[in-house]
Amino acid sequence: MPRSASTPARERPALGIDERRRLIRRLIAEEGRGLAEAYGFPVTNNPSRLFALLYLSMLTAGRRPVRAAAGLAEAVHSEWDSAGRMATVQPERIADVLRRAGAGSTAAKLAGTLSALARQVATEYHGDLRRLRQQAARQQAARQQAARQQAARQQAARQQAAREPTTVRRMLTRLPGIDDRTVDLFFREVQMVWPEVGPFADRRTLAAAARLGLGGRLDDLTALTGGAPRRGRAEKGRAEKGRAEKGRAEKGNSEKLAWLAGALTIVDEENRYAHARTLAHA
Repeated sequence: MPRSASTPARERPALGIDERRRLIRRLIAEEGRGLAEAYGFPVTNNPSRLFALLYLSMLTAGRRPVRAAAGLAEAVHSEWDSAGRMATVQPERIADVLRRAGAGSTAAKLAGTLSALARQVATEYHGDLRRLRQQAARQQAARQQAARQQAARQQAARQQAAREPTTVRRMLTRLPGIDDRTVDLFFREVQMVWPEVGPFADRRTLAAAARLGLGGRLDDLTALTGGAPRRGRAEKGRAEKGRAEKGRAEKGNSEKLAWLAGALTIVDEENRYAHARTLAHA
């Protein structure tokens, strides 16, 4: 699936660089540490929170308001705080919880999807999406090892391919109810703790950025949040020390980009563009 960077959004006339940086600083200061955290779902690298983030992304991808999706996710999480626990209950119990949280006529269908998702995550990954991440890394490493045996002229392409999170995406979309839109929303948030899937911005983030004059491409936002465009990263960090330093920098950049993406989504969700534009000015 093409990355968001390849899809430019309709842009408002660009702000000056100082205005853009001021706007980003103030947006992040006002809106906190990403969309998920703003709605009560801290993004941490533990099984319970990763699974909650995945089904929050699934519920949000259903094109319901973010606040409504977060309310459904919170109701589910308060009852079953892990994939393993959710996998042990009948879909009817999940549907009851969703109805009380306002899911209405969609409750039964959502409950069936959540139940199937929990069972598969519990069965295949022991309830821990970090295992999916590890399996994806091993698969990528195996492909990279095979590629080393090819002609030296393919080396640059091999290094770039090894950085693409396509394996993680493919494994996630094999789970019940998880499509590419859901993975986009999951990547937008989880890049804080899984920097290898970043830098990432979904289309809604890019569209909001363009409307505010920040640019409508992923490269525009990574440049403003201290990162480097993805296409140049494979050329850096040849030495072991350099790779370690780069890895730390990437984590910080992906984290800041996730915060900005969340702030931009909130601006769009609540139609706060007029207020946001005032933040660009001293």
